[in-house]
This record gives sequence, C-alpha cells and structure tokens, in this order.
Amino acid sequence: MGAKQDVTAELLPDWDHYIASEPSRALADIYQRAGARSQDIRNWYWRSIQSKRRASLTVRILTFSLVILGALLPIFAGLFEHYQQRLYLTQAGVGALALAGLLQAADRIFGWSSGWIRYISTVTEMESLSRRFEADWSQYILHRHQPLQQDDVRALFDLSRHYLARTAQLQKSETRQWVSEFATGNELLGELIQQYQAPSQPNESISAPSTTQPGAQLGAVNVKVEFSHSPYCYAIAIDDATPIRCCAQTWTQRHLALGAHIIKIYDEQGNEVLAQQTFYVSAAQIAELSIALPARST
Repeated sequence: MGAKQDVTAELLPDWDHYIASEPSRALADIYQRAGARSQDIRNWYWRSIQSKRRASLTVRILTFSLVILGALLPIFAGLFEHYQQRLYLTQAGVGALALAGLLQAADRIFGWSSGWIRYISTVTEMESLSRRFEADWSQYILHRHQPLQQDDVRALFDLSRHYLARTAQLQKSETRQWVSEFATGNELLGELIQQYQAPSQPNESISAPSTTQPGAQLGAVNVKVEFSHSPYCYAIAIDDATPIRCCAQTWTQRHLALGAHIIKIYDEQGNEVLAQQTFYVSAAQIAELSIALPARST
C-alpha cells in the first residue's frame, strides 16, 4: 500500500478577491471552494479509516484466537499420559498467551485501534459540520426575497470562512491526539525493550542436565532468582547434586523425580549457602520458585 498524501485545510482567498465580482459568480466560487476544501479532508480520513480498521480487526481476531488457544491447550494436556506431550502443550499454551499480549502491545504502540476510533470520531464531526454549513447557506439564500447584494456575499463569505476554520480546528485537535499517542507508544516500546534486558548479565534461562532416568513419571522446576541489588553469579544445586555455576536470573531443571526436593544456592565458588528452599514436584508439572538472594558481600 502506498503512502497516503498529507491533507491540509486551505482557507478561502481574501475578501478583496471578491469585491469586484458579481454576487452570483462570487457566491458560486465561495461555495465551491469551501465545499471542495472540506471534502478533500473528509475523503482523506475516510480512506485512512479503512487501513486502520483492517489492522485493528486483524489484531483483535488474532488476539482472541490466541487467548482461546492458550486457555484450551493446558486442558488438552491433561488428556495425554506422556510427560513430554503434556509439557509441550502447556508450554505452547503459555506461548500463545504471550503472543496475544505482544499483539495487544503492538496495537498500542502503532495505534491501529485508537487511530481507527480517532479518525471515525473526527470525520463524523466534520460531516456534521458540513451538513450544518449547507443548511445555513440554503436557509440564508431562501430567506432573501430580493436579489443578493455585496453585503450578502460578505455574510456568506464569513460563514464559509468560519466553516473551514472549524474544520481545520477539528483536524488540529486530532493531530494533537496522534502526537500524544505516538509519544506514549514510544515509551511503551522502550519499557518492553528494557524489560527483556538484564542490568549486567544476559537474562536467559539455563537448563540443568537431567538427573533421573527417562521413562519414569517426572516433573520440572523453574527458579527465578531475585537480587536485592546488582545481579551476580552463583552456584545452584538440587538435593545432593554438584552445584552448577550460573549467572542468569532464571534456572530450570527437568526430569526431576516426584516428591519433595531441596534447592540450594551457593556463592560462586560453591562454598557458602546463600539460600535454600524445599519444594514439591508433581507429575508432568513445573514447580515455580522465587528465591531472593542477599547483596553480594564485599
């Protein structure tokens, strides 16, 4: 789709342009110019509404479909006995919900739905203003029982100038709303970027190797590590396993035996225990833990 042309609201020529003209010719030119200027602006909005409408409806349909999918997949996961199938379906449901959230964020950033509503509201007011102008013009002409004079031309000229000024005011008001929404969209985009950037270390999820034999009823654990100040590296282990060095803020271990386990977080050398927590693993479930670590000792 090509870029849309910008729209401007030009005013009528100065009154001096019509002083020497015959009233009938001057009025015809004034009415034609005023109507054409307004029609150009309204046509631009009606054309622009179509692209906003298509984008908004597409995002809404996709978002609704993904929300339904994200809600149903975990339910379907319970119909399968194999752990991997359950886990994949559950993760797919989480991914569908995450994608739905990203689509909603994209709608806010690019302003598809808000722009659609803003354009409709603006052009509707412009159409109403146009109908009032035509009615006022016709009423003035019909109530004159004698040939129109120069004073009549001036009165209708002022009516047309006011009509175009009000149209331009509506356009400026809509543009100010667009500027405000554009700035808000940029702020939201910056927040999303910062959310997925770690302060000093890559915020990636590290998976530990399997500690049990495949084929048994198993579970998993996902640990979110919270730091009181700046993040730092640490060592982590479950039960009596050898501590694994980690520098991420999330850590996952799959294929855990069912039942109670103890997770311990050590300093980077694996000597001092900084925190520990007991958790329970259920079949085909992911235990979610949040462990807070103290500030790094100096």
